[in-house]
Amino acid sequence: MTETDQAAQWGEWLHQMLDERGWRQADLVRESNGLIKRDRASKWVNGNERPSHRLAIVAANTLGVTQESALTAAGYSPTVESLVADREALVAEYEVRMRRLRELDQKVDLSSVSSADLLGELARRLNVAEEPDVPALDENASQWALVARPRSKDRGEDLT
Repeated sequence: MTETDQAAQWGEWLHQMLDERGWRQADLVRESNGLIKRDRASKWVNGNERPSHRLAIVAANTLGVTQESALTAAGYSPTVESLVADREALVAEYEVRMRRLRELDQKVDLSSVSSADLLGELARRLNVAEEPDVPALDENASQWALVARPRSKDRGEDLT
């Protein structure tokens, strides 16, 4: 993305932020306590210039938005702190998922269970074993699947 494109992107973002607050450029200048100059605010809103890294942070603080959103709108990479926080959150989520998978691995070994027993358990859990149209466990196991599939679809589940 070119500098001109980044300036235009920043200008659109800033214009939207000002509109959401019912602010004019003069309000941005005043609320920044003079850290943002009037001519600079005009150049930004018109898409003629993008702010420095520091002034993008000043604008974010003045507008009450995250620094990351302002820096991204201005074409800067996110801060190192936000990248580290994102990485830590992803690692934590990964560790939780891996722990759950390991727990499931230790609990469940269905390799020695017959298909008929698995389908019988499925039918029991779907509460269809008491119904008269359900075949007995020793009959053809595929009949269990025929009974379980429509019942699961009634519950919004999909067994396929």
